[in-house]
Amino acid sequence: MFLVLLILAIVSGSLAEWHEPHPKRESNTSAPAVGEIFAPAKYCDAEKRKGIQYPKTRACTEARVACPDPETITGEVVRYCNCQTAKWETPDTTNCTHRWVAEMRSAIERGDPAEQISYRMAADLESTLSRQLYGGDITGSVSLSTDVLALARSQFGALDDRNQRQIRATNFTESFGSSGDHLLSPKAVPVWEELATPVRIDHASTLMGALEQSALLLADYTVDQHKRLQYDYWAMEIDVHRPEAYVSRTNEALNSDDDSHDSPIPMDDNTRFIGNIPGAAAPAAAPPTTIQFSGFSQSPIITLPPLDVLRSSSIAATNPQIGVPKLGAFFHPGVKVSQPSLDRSRLRLGYYVFTTFGQLLGQTPDVIVNSHVIGASVDDATRSLTLPEDEPATFTFYHLIKNGVSNPRCVYWNLNNKTWSTDGCRLISTNDDATQCACNHLTSFAILMDVSGQVSRYAGTMSAALDVVSIIGCALSVVCLALSLFVFTFFRSLYNVRNTIHRNLCLSLLIAELVFMIGIDRTENQVGCAVVAVLLHYFFLAAFCWMLLEGYQLYLMLIQVFESDKTRLFLYYKFSYGFPAAVVAISAGVTWHNYGTDEYCWIDTSSSTLWAFIGPIIGVILANVIFLGIALKVVLSVKSRDRNDRERFLGWIKGSATLLCLLGVTWVFGFLTAVRGTGGVVFSWIFTILNCSQGVFIFVLHVLMNSKVRLTVVRWLRSGVCCLPDKSSADNSREYISSRQRIMNMMKANSQSGSSPNTASTDDKEKQLTPTTKTNEWLRHLPMEGETSPLSSPRISSDMASTPDDHISGSSDPRASPMDVHGDPVEKHAPVKRKKFPLGASEHERRSQDVVVVRF
Repeated sequence: MFLVLLILAIVSGSLAEWHEPHPKRESNTSAPAVGEIFAPAKYCDAEKRKGIQYPKTRACTEARVACPDPETITGEVVRYCNCQTAKWETPDTTNCTHRWVAEMRSAIERGDPAEQISYRMAADLESTLSRQLYGGDITGSVSLSTDVLALARSQFGALDDRNQRQIRATNFTESFGSSGDHLLSPKAVPVWEELATPVRIDHASTLMGALEQSALLLADYTVDQHKRLQYDYWAMEIDVHRPEAYVSRTNEALNSDDDSHDSPIPMDDNTRFIGNIPGAAAPAAAPPTTIQFSGFSQSPIITLPPLDVLRSSSIAATNPQIGVPKLGAFFHPGVKVSQPSLDRSRLRLGYYVFTTFGQLLGQTPDVIVNSHVIGASVDDATRSLTLPEDEPATFTFYHLIKNGVSNPRCVYWNLNNKTWSTDGCRLISTNDDATQCACNHLTSFAILMDVSGQVSRYAGTMSAALDVVSIIGCALSVVCLALSLFVFTFFRSLYNVRNTIHRNLCLSLLIAELVFMIGIDRTENQVGCAVVAVLLHYFFLAAFCWMLLEGYQLYLMLIQVFESDKTRLFLYYKFSYGFPAAVVAISAGVTWHNYGTDEYCWIDTSSSTLWAFIGPIIGVILANVIFLGIALKVVLSVKSRDRNDRERFLGWIKGSATLLCLLGVTWVFGFLTAVRGTGGVVFSWIFTILNCSQGVFIFVLHVLMNSKVRLTVVRWLRSGVCCLPDKSSADNSREYISSRQRIMNMMKANSQSGSSPNTASTDDKEKQLTPTTKTNEWLRHLPMEGETSPLSSPRISSDMASTPDDHISGSSDPRASPMDVHGDPVEKHAPVKRKKFPLGASEHERRSQDVVVVRF
């Protein structure tokens, strides 16, 4: 029985290797071990990704799920559960297609106007891209592109009206190029990568060829001599030359006696070359053509041979029996030269540059296309035009990645083999920034470079290090912001307008940091990712608005505008939370599809929606700089201002300006992280560190370095938490201090009244002596030092000073021994005797009063 199971396992493994239903997965081609046969089955967990719910699936099997929203999308998704890891692989969505693709197919079959079909296809692609694009949409759109291009050529060629031909061709080409731009956008690239490698390369190559052909289609039917169309991710340019433009130059070249052809081709001021270009130079009357698309950063530069050479090469390609003339024959007497063609047709040139095809046409991860793709066509974009060996086309490619790459190779895209090839191209020179190539034919060109293993490991280490620093830094920032928020909220003695601004600033940044930590990379749910991006947009804008009010409040405090704090705070709340809400609502309502990408949950940095964040930030920074500048001018200009007030305001201004600088500089480096290469890595580190230090800086500046806040917290820690005394002892201590203070005040009042003039009125004397007499009354009931019982202790009477013979026994120092005071008690109902000297007329009596004070 065991042998039968083993044979069945081996056979099933062989069948799985022979039949590969999912072309992208790595199947387990080896037979399972004996232990694996009886091991518990492994499963991929149920998962929801991009709106598709995948059920729990056993390893080594496929899950087939209907595409979401059956009313608008047809087909099913296939996803494979890996045998070794029991993890889901990338889903295959080539069968998921929106229904509008089939509608466009029907319109082409009906023969509807090509420009209308192209326009509708561009609009549908844009709408689909804003929601969810699938692999079937890409393959279907590419297929539609080739078909509608053929339909357009047939329809426009049948028109007799030249102007009508041009109008329809222009409208078609513009909308057709827009469709291609949508398919090349960064949001579409991850969907391209979900396709199987052969399928992806085949359709990317087809799309590139269709876009190139659309350029020459416009050249065929336009009356303009020059036209350029530029999109976000590709651009094209056409030049149409009349016959006399190149025939006259050819005749001048034939009649020229100048045989100096060893000088390099003249370089344009805007062209960056690394070395001299080999080959003969054209006469001055036939200069080379240099093309660069200035709308794209790091755009390659292409330099073509003179027009007469291009024309001769085009004729030779159309009629192979003529052959390609050598340029040397045109300039050396005695050499037999074939006469130039008298074909009076126009010379049509098309140029184009692509920023995305390098990613789509990559075949291995260790070799990358390290430049934009640039190309040129003459008369026919479906063929590769061969040039004379001594008149090659030259290219200058700027490297997209400068570190960790090596071995540059000049290549062109072979439309027949669907691969990059070095045939007919050679490298002239290279450095860390750029590479110069020369090729003897015209098609699409780029440079390939090897990615070293060390760079891959370095990039992984850098990414992991950035993640660790981000987590630790954001956690520290969150703690500091939470502490600051607690201090400004808990202590009511700190409530004022400035601290209210600080409290809301901490709250906005705290929520933004928490959302950033929790949701910045939650890209699996498109709606949730967009919500995270909206929240980040809102709370970061709110933080900047509170920073603006910080500067504005300092300005108001200096110019002394008296206004109700409640009214002012209400307006502050409306502005700081209402203005960001309006900006985000409008931005998200108009361009919701730009919130959240497949890489991060933030605004798509390649879209114009980012200006809904950049614009308000720039406005806030400029306004705050103005407010702080005015405040600083006022403080420095008022010389009579109290020194402490001046220093306090200067400290506030410096703190606000520093915090504004920190927030502003942080996001400057945040925008610079999009830079490729080493610069982007450095900017990412700077942005991460600054972003994580915001909470720490606020805590240090507004809590630790603020003397009032610091003393309030320290007092609370001493009395309320750390050193809380016993309640009874605290009460006794307060009673003792209060009693002693009252007696000291009484003594001071009596001494002042005793030295007053005797001419005072009776009422005045009564008013002055009455408190003292009342005080002596309750002093009678206080026990003396050394008493054993309150009942037997002598009392101090109100008339104690009336006996001049009273003495104090013991030493001469009345403070060194117990006091013995004799006197008759005073009747309760007897009238109060007001003394001229309430504290005693003699020195002994006055010293007795001092003894009482000391006891208290």
